Amino acid sequence: MPELTAQLEVYLSKHDITILIRTSRHLSAIFTPLLYRDMLFFHSKRYDLAHFDIKDSISRNLHHIQTLSASATFIYQFYDIFAGSSLSSLDEDEPKSAAIFFTEDIQPAPFTSSLTRFKCGSMDGDVIHFYPVFSIIRGNPGLTHIHLENVRIHTKQDFVQLLRVVTALTSLQSLVVCLGENLAELCGFGEALFFSCPPSVKQLKIEFKQQLVCGSDYSDFEETLKDINENIDEETTLFPTRNPLSKLRSLFLCSGDIRFPKDKVLSMLMHCPGLRELGLSSLEERMSETTMLEIGHFIGTRCPKLQILNHSPAHLDNDGPIILGIMEILPSQSLRELHLQKFNDAVDQLAPMIARHSKSLCKINLHHYVSLESKTIQSILCGCEVLEELRLLRYNAAAGCFVDKDGAEGEWACVNLRVLDMPVEINDYSKDFQPMSGYHLDRPTPLVLKSDEKRHFKKLEKFYQQIGRLVNLEYLRLESAHWNRSDYTSNASYFRSEYKNYWFPAMLSLPRPDKKWPGYLCELSGLKKLRELRGSVGAMNFETERTLMSEEAEVMSQCWPLLEVAEFRCGKPEWQESDFCALMRLRNPKLILI
Repeated sequence: MPELTAQLEVYLSKHDITILIRTSRHLSAIFTPLLYRDMLFFHSKRYDLAHFDIKDSISRNLHHIQTLSASATFIYQFYDIFAGSSLSSLDEDEPKSAAIFFTEDIQPAPFTSSLTRFKCGSMDGDVIHFYPVFSIIRGNPGLTHIHLENVRIHTKQDFVQLLRVVTALTSLQSLVVCLGENLAELCGFGEALFFSCPPSVKQLKIEFKQQLVCGSDYSDFEETLKDINENIDEETTLFPTRNPLSKLRSLFLCSGDIRFPKDKVLSMLMHCPGLRELGLSSLEERMSETTMLEIGHFIGTRCPKLQILNHSPAHLDNDGPIILGIMEILPSQSLRELHLQKFNDAVDQLAPMIARHSKSLCKINLHHYVSLESKTIQSILCGCEVLEELRLLRYNAAAGCFVDKDGAEGEWACVNLRVLDMPVEINDYSKDFQPMSGYHLDRPTPLVLKSDEKRHFKKLEKFYQQIGRLVNLEYLRLESAHWNRSDYTSNASYFRSEYKNYWFPAMLSLPRPDKKWPGYLCELSGLKKLRELRGSVGAMNFETERTLMSEEAEVMSQCWPLLEVAEFRCGKPEWQESDFCALMRLRNPKLILI
């Protein structure tokens, strides 16, 4: 024991976190939890914990170590903080379960300490047993922030105990709970937990995961909960009255592949009038559009202070009318962030709602949208004056921004954009067209353009000028809607012949006056803050392998001094790097080329 404690003291004095954690495993296997805690507390408090300066989390976590009595708690908490970074040198022969699992054999006695924040995550989705978590929470009545990820509830008694301990945390401000999907439908867990929260709660996230589905039968849980409430003192009833959570500002209800009963969701939303942020998953099936609009109107009326909407259904069913109904009822120009997944804009309903909040929207994220109308894109680009982040990610081959009618017509109002991520079509493929990019490289030089070709190239130039005025841009990703990396890597010759006209960004090069080739790289020279350039552009594709030269590398290095990541190397990893990529590396050794 003296040798081990001396070794621990050395590691603490040298601030060697990796070795300290490895040693702590051996120590915890030898000593009882109480002796281990006392020994670590005695030595760690002799040193300035601020020296352990990694994202400010080490000093906080060491404070946790000093107060916890179960060695497994220390190991798990410490491992969770540094997973994937400073723990890379841990012995491979040591079982990970020793560090990331609470086991039923460990029975920490109730204790009282001064923890205010408790995060119980897991590595690789492993499930955590409930009992040690419950013991830690129960012993720390001053907790203000609790994050429980992948905690398995085995019995109804476990669940009731969790509700009781949450009710007793009078200072609780933030609660994140992830549990089995079956609890969402069968026992109304979300509603029960919501009304068990103390009035001090400001953030609540309830997420249900498939891998946490419990084996117990919870079908009669609500009756069990009712019986419990009827047979205990009124003071200890879990939620005898449904008082408003007036301080609640953020509520997320994420149900995975199943659907939340709408009556339980609405009963919660009736009691949080000060809500600022709302995240919803799918609600019940077979609801008409009228019903969904009414639900949206109800939510907008009950939660008039909403500023952030997040809708992430697991299915492709169009639940969009709920969000549209909320946006319609909320006060005009009040919504700040809009995050939608799998949205179907087939009937062009989103554009007027965007216009209704165009002076307040700062972030728009349409992730895996099924369809998006041209009017919607134009309402965003030409109407949202304070927009800072725009991300459009299509679900399938649905068109994105058409250069002809969306990108070049009308002046963009979103001049404060820092993040722009959207699919781009050079032409409207529903009509007869001549491609605007790539094809001209095989024509005789000097290039002679027809009138319609000149018109097309003029619009492409205007599109780049629009982007060039976004002087605050830090992240730019433009991708052809026909771009498919799997097709390209699996059959490169086919992709080269069939898709050679669909690359974007097009003409991201300097003009060649001798050949009359257009080039619009200089239009982006004002993006001095640009850090990432991504998309379907590649230094080895049909177009850019012949247009990106040393001059382009020099201009990019000078105009984009902060560039850290560039997607200039599309194709198979074993292909030889192009001369252009080598030139870019020479000018910026820290540049990451992907």
